[in-house]
Amino acid sequence: MVAKEYALILGGNHKYKHRQNVAENDLDIATAVAYTAAGIVASNFKVPYDASAVLDPLAIRTQILTKESWVSLDSLVTYCHSIGIPVVYLKCFPQAAKKMAGLALMSHGRPVIVLTQPQKYGYMLFDLAHELGHIARGHLNAENGQCHIDAKIENASTDNVEKEANEFAFQVISGQKSLRIVPNRWQVERAWLGSRGSKVWK
Repeated sequence: MVAKEYALILGGNHKYKHRQNVAENDLDIATAVAYTAAGIVASNFKVPYDASAVLDPLAIRTQILTKESWVSLDSLVTYCHSIGIPVVYLKCFPQAAKKMAGLALMSHGRPVIVLTQPQKYGYMLFDLAHELGHIARGHLNAENGQCHIDAKIENASTDNVEKEANEFAFQVISGQKSLRIVPNRWQVERAWLGSRGSKVWK
């Protein structure tokens, strides 16, 4: 399939939140593959989409914690599936394709989340919660062709749309709108001793 044919699949409205060194058309091949996979899954997904589901992050967290000890990747995937939102993980793309981190889109009358990065468990959980945040906050709209594409997901983004999705993700996972990691005493002492050691060697 040539680039022009990929463009026909995508249409002209999709928008990217992308790395500075990745042009929008560099992601078209991967996005077309993701669109196709999402369409196949959405058209065959057995659970009807529950458009009345209240996508409040704390309510989602509370619901998950009634059955689980913490919000895990498996439990959040299960939640998404229970309300008719398929979660798709795509690993293989054409060799020349540059991959996005994830995207949320409407296909066959339901939202679909596509993740592509082979992240560690916790990072993939955040990516999933982030994409669910785009759905919950109404970021799939006519302006972007009902598709929001994240070439890179950054938890410290200053973009308002990305901040909304990040806050949603943090609330689902931790109950807080943001996370601040504070080093413990052992870490501080180790860093201080390390800095003293480096000065001695100088």
